[in-house]
This record gives sequence, C-alpha cells and structure tokens, in this order.
Amino acid sequence: MSADIPSDKGGACPVSESDFRMCEDVARREGRNFHWGFRFLSLPQRQDLSALYAFARMTDDIVDEESRAIPERRRILLEWKDDLRSALESGRSHLPILRAMAAAATRSRMPHDEMYLLVEGCEDDLSIRRYRSSDDTLRYCRKVAVTVGYLMLAIFGVRTAGAKDSMTSLGYAFQLTNIIRDVAEDLRRDRIYMAEEDLVRHGVTESMLAAGRATPETKALLKDYADRAAGFYAKSEGLYEFLEPGQRKTMRAMSRIYGAILDEVRKQDFDVWSRRPRVSTPRKIMIVLATSVGL
Repeated sequence: MSADIPSDKGGACPVSESDFRMCEDVARREGRNFHWGFRFLSLPQRQDLSALYAFARMTDDIVDEESRAIPERRRILLEWKDDLRSALESGRSHLPILRAMAAAATRSRMPHDEMYLLVEGCEDDLSIRRYRSSDDTLRYCRKVAVTVGYLMLAIFGVRTAGAKDSMTSLGYAFQLTNIIRDVAEDLRRDRIYMAEEDLVRHGVTESMLAAGRATPETKALLKDYADRAAGFYAKSEGLYEFLEPGQRKTMRAMSRIYGAILDEVRKQDFDVWSRRPRVSTPRKIMIVLATSVGL
C-alpha cells in the first residue's frame, strides 16, 4: 500500500459506507494474517476493526515509505496525527480512513490516547534503530501492538482489567512473532528490534545478522525470542473467557494463524534468511474452519 494518503476532493465530510468499504478492502488486501478472523464478528464490529486496521496500516506505511527522506516522512506523519486529532474532535475529515476511524472510535468508545501512542510507536522507527534491553524492546511492542489490542477490546465492548492483562500478553506475542519473522527485512531498513543485551548474551554480532545466513548463534537467539513469544501466547489464554462467542473465534483465529508463523520458524530451524516464514492459505483456511466449529 502506498504511503500517499488517500483523500477525497473537496472539504471535510462525515463518514459514509464507502469509507468503511475502503478500510475493509485495505484489511482484506494487506491484513492476510488478521482479516481471516473478522468474519466471525457483527457488521459494526467488522467495520470498526477494519477501520482500525486501515489506520494502523497507513500509519506504518507512512513511516516505511523509503522513496521519501526521513524528514519528509516525519512531516507527513505529524500531519497525519494532526488530521487524526481533528477527525476525532469533529467527526469529519477529508481523509476516508480517518472519517471511518473517527466514526469507529465514537461508536466503540476507543481510548484516543492509545491511537496517539500507536502513532508515536511508528514514529520511533524514524529515529530509533537499536534497543539496548529486552524491556526497551517490550516498550516498543507496547506502543505498536498492545495499543491495537486495547483498541480491539473497546470494539468488543470489553473493559475489564483481566481482559486487558491478557491482551497485553497477546500484543507482545504478536509483535515478537513479527520481529522474528522480519529480521532480514528490518535489517534492510537498518533496524534491529532484538535487544543488544540479548545479542551479546548469545554471541551474535550485527554483521552475523546481516550476513544473510543462519548460524548456531543466530538460531539460538531466535529460539530464545520464539520461546518468549510462546510464553506470551500461553499467558494470553485467559482473554477468551471475557469475550462473546464471535469475538472469541476472531481472536482464536488470529492467535492460531500468528502462532503458526512460529511453527514455521521452528520447522525452518530458525533460518529466516533463506525463506521468510509464512502460513499457506490452505492452512489458514483449516485454522479458520477448525475455529468456527469450536475445535
């Protein structure tokens, strides 16, 4: 998806069904590991979740648009954040995604501070290239992944502390999975999300990560992160008791598909350089079918 922000001609407008359809198209096209679970939700919740996904996707795309210099990306991101604030305050925008997001935020009573924190986390990618400690890495995960989880809870109408704790673990699990899967791609952008203290502990240097091939040391490092992610998946299991049946199936499907990425990483013996780990469409279909019948 291009980081050119889609805009309607003319002035600010209230939300329309076509705005939500645009967001649903983005989620269907770009959210290959998430959109599968949306089908279990009611139409309003599907619309709100699609708006959230499209908003998060566009924010990330602005940051990752390498054809633009970093100062320009930072300027566009600041404008995007200002446009978000205006849309949330007025319910109107000249940007379809933000119109949908503002309507979804009102309908689902989404916490605005979590949206701004998500933008802040994406902005960190423009200036922070390395993370010193594991806690620093988790703080980044809190901004870019746990925020989305909390906003999903608002869409589900779930606001209990227990659900929030479990969603925190699931957000960490999802983002650590991303970090493992995308090591090579992130290195191309000069980003390493695995903590420097963990690299040192496993005897891994940046040049080893950049060499484009797995070694015993890099495999041990990735196994360490995969084990941490698996631990967070396990800690998130309490989430489902707070959700309605359709919501439970949605989160189960998402979690199982993302967990299957970790399965692929292990099958590849933690070599994420020779082939990017991915879950095949037939396997995703089987996961969704199994989830739909309660397996």
